Amino acid sequence: MFAKIYKFISIKEYGIYQLFSCYVVDDSIASATGLSNLETLNWDVDVLGILNIST
Repeated sequence: MFAKIYKFISIKEYGIYQLFSCYVVDDSIASATGLSNLETLNWDVDVLGILNIST
């Protein structure tokens, strides 16, 4: 099933998409995933690489 999924988003991201037709994630949602670097406020490339996730 996961192979068929294009994107995982939160309800907040879904609401923004419905209003503005673009996907946006804010720092609070990104940090809650454990995939962001809280010092740089960017996605943590080391963690993403381990999980084989691309941005």
